[in-house]
Formats: sequence, C-alpha cells, structure tokens
Amino acid sequence: MSRLAKRGAGKYKVDKNLKDSYNKYLEKFNFDSQSSKFSGSNPKNLALSWEEYKQIAHLALDKIMQELLYKSKSITLPYNLGELRIQKKKMDIGLLHTNNNLKIDWGHYQKTGKIIKHLNDHRDNCRYKFYWLCKKGPSGKSYYKFEPLRERKRELAKIIKTTNTDYFE
Repeated sequence: MSRLAKRGAGKYKVDKNLKDSYNKYLEKFNFDSQSSKFSGSNPKNLALSWEEYKQIAHLALDKIMQELLYKSKSITLPYNLGELRIQKKKMDIGLLHTNNNLKIDWGHYQKTGKIIKHLNDHRDNCRYKFYWLCKKGPSGKSYYKFEPLRERKRELAKIIKTTNTDYFE
C-alpha cells in the first residue's frame, strides 16, 4: 500500500487578508485631534489592538459557521454579495459510474489496498457542499470563489455522518 503524498502549496493566491482589513480599520482613527469628537483623548487609543480585532473577527466567523453547519441556515451576506449555505444534491449513480466520476474512498484504500467508490448510502446517495449563491453582486464576480477551510469541510462531513441534520436541496 502506498501513502498519499504531502499536501503542496495552495491552489488560490490570497490578495487580501485579515491584516489588510485591520489596517483599513485603523485608517478610521487617523484624523486631526482638533477635529476630533473625543475630548482630550487620543483617538488612536480607542482603536482595538490587533489581537482583539483578530479575536472578534474569528468569533464572528465561527458564529456564522455554527449557523450554517448546525442549524442549516442560509446566511445573507451584506453589500449584495449573495448568500452562503450548505447545498444537498442527489447523485445520479448510473451516470457518475459510467463517466467514472465517483469519488474514491482513500481511507479504505490505505487500509486494504482495494479501490472502492463513495456512494453515500448513509445519506440516500446525496452529496453536500458549501454553496455561495451570488446572482447580483460586484462586477467581475466570476473571478471570486468561496472555498471554506479544510477544517470546516471535515466538520461538515462529521456532522453528516453522525447527525440527522438536513440541508437545502
């Protein structure tokens, strides 16, 4: 039996990250003290530190993921950016088998050396995935893609295997 190779570099290059968002946040506190609404205090002192900002952002994103994963809600994003949800899709086993598009069960392959395909019998032959529905959004939206963290994909798989939570079709 062969071991799977280590993961390589990511497929997608990130242009903006949380640090860029924090720098944009800090720009709101760069104004003259004469025009300040704050009496006698430096407005820079009122801004959150990087650690506080990061903690709040992570808590907010965790809350959104909890709503998506455990309560099977659809989250509407601000600024016409569409909505996020978990999508359930029935698999056409015959068509997928003839086109050889069924996913391989690598865990079973590593244990036994035999290749078998995932049929998702435990969930009535349905596949589940994170889905970003953006009908009217920013110009050039075709250049954007929502790709959740691997940890969140694994969490979704665990929920599907252990609970009876149902998602949108």
